Amino acid sequence: MQNSATKRTINLLADSLKNLLNVKEINKITINEITRDSGVNRQTFYYHFHDIYELCSYMIERDFQELMPSGGTEVTDWKSTMITLLDYLEDNKNLYKRLILTVGSYYINQFIHDNLKPYVKAYIAKYIRFTNIYNEYLEFLYEYYTASFHGCIVDWILFDGINSVTDKNNLVELIYMTVEGSLEHIVERFKGKSEITV
Repeated sequence: MQNSATKRTINLLADSLKNLLNVKEINKITINEITRDSGVNRQTFYYHFHDIYELCSYMIERDFQELMPSGGTEVTDWKSTMITLLDYLEDNKNLYKRLILTVGSYYINQFIHDNLKPYVKAYIAKYIRFTNIYNEYLEFLYEYYTASFHGCIVDWILFDGINSVTDKNNLVELIYMTVEGSLEHIVERFKGKSEITV
């Protein structure tokens, strides 16, 4: 468990990287720039992180955990959760656009996917909890909808919207309508079946 001084130090480094990512690509940022901006020396940087990409991974994970601390276990309002996520991404759009378009794309794609999936699972599981769907297909649904949401969000970041949909509230409403409609069809298909075939 990190003590308060350690947590403060690594957060200073993460905040400095975040500031720098707003103005330049991750592969053009140096450790010297991060340590100079944060006031943390190089030795301390290397004590906590192997390289800038490990720091980037920490920075994204920290932000997502602060944003969605329940990890998908307490989804009371799915739409509000999505709006909260998009609010954060909109406020940091330049940063995440730079990451997606450079070698930092792995980190942002991985964390968007991994942090979305628990919420997708909680929503779908709650929606179809009385339906006899076998586990393999259920896991497929979780991954399918997570990948769909992920793709929509990345396109929204990169292109300032999807086609003519630029407003995040409209985007969430369209996603919700699509998911709800397709899940209703799935529920009807499997309702009352004791043996499931696909």
